[in-house]
Amino acid sequence: MDPDCIMISGSSAGAVTVLQADYYLNNKMHSYEILPAGFQYAGVLSFAGAIFSHQGTPDYKEKPAPTLFLHGDKDKVVFYNKLRLFRRGMFGSKPLAKRFKKREFNYLFITMKNKGHSVSGSPMHNNLDIIEWFIQNYVYEKKNWQNEGCMKELNTPIEAGGSVWAL
Repeated sequence: MDPDCIMISGSSAGAVTVLQADYYLNNKMHSYEILPAGFQYAGVLSFAGAIFSHQGTPDYKEKPAPTLFLHGDKDKVVFYNKLRLFRRGMFGSKPLAKRFKKREFNYLFITMKNKGHSVSGSPMHNNLDIIEWFIQNYVYEKKNWQNEGCMKELNTPIEAGGSVWAL
């Protein structure tokens, strides 16, 4: 096993867990010290995930792993955007991707247009090409990219910034 190539992936509550794990690791919070010194995930794959924060929109003290965010923009179970009360809240894929973009962290953010929480289980069955593309480019080839796109249906091209990606 290559310890430099460990990725974590989850959908729904699992996506919350993997995003939270990488957030804790890169902010030296909670149980991060049980991992070897200098450990970093090679990639994080989040299908309808969010981070709970007591400190406003999550930020990172250290650069997080390249992250794939895939989320339906009508998700009311795990918020696509955020639910916030003062500084506490759940911050979904949209504000997380915005933070990644601002800080120039490596990420791919795919919004499923007009889709709800059912999107959380679909990538592992319907979008393996996107997952494989992300792993190849962001994890193995270590490309320094910040990409966003939208899909209307599963297994369709991704519209990104006026162009269409053919994955």
